[in-house]
Amino acid sequence: TLTALDIFSDIFCVFSRVPSYRKFLLENNGTSAYHWHKRALRCLQATGTKSGEGTRWVLKTPIHTAYLPALFAEYPNAKVIHTHRHPFTTSASTASLFDVTRSGWSDDIDRLAYAKEDAAHFIELTRRVLAFRNAHPEIKFCDVGYKHFMDDPMAQIQRIYKTFGI
Repeated sequence: TLTALDIFSDIFCVFSRVPSYRKFLLENNGTSAYHWHKRALRCLQATGTKSGEGTRWVLKTPIHTAYLPALFAEYPNAKVIHTHRHPFTTSASTASLFDVTRSGWSDDIDRLAYAKEDAAHFIELTRRVLAFRNAHPEIKFCDVGYKHFMDDPMAQIQRIYKTFGI
């Protein structure tokens, strides 16, 4: 992810078990990482179109939920589409993905330890996004259920556009 430009990314925890680094991530506010994130997007946008105007970026990673104050400080006009999936389905899918990724870096994987740490981490991300939303009712979020999106994607896209006046 682009926040890795500041050595501030959850991606490192996907590759290896580093509880102290994950703790570091959660103890910091991400301000510097989102500063670099914005600079990188500006560079990409400058090379993508003649004017660089009118382009929308889709930033898709759960880690953003831990740093919404820093994200909105850099992107005050950001729109948030908050997708929701059943935790059991998501946990199984995430565990499988992480297991495959981590096995490329180590022969010694303690799946139970990873499962406990990953679950606690995602619970903390959920806690943070809910706290941010409660503290900032003026910021518009669009909640989209994964099942609803899969059943009728066009209806959900229309609802997203309507919610944000796009």
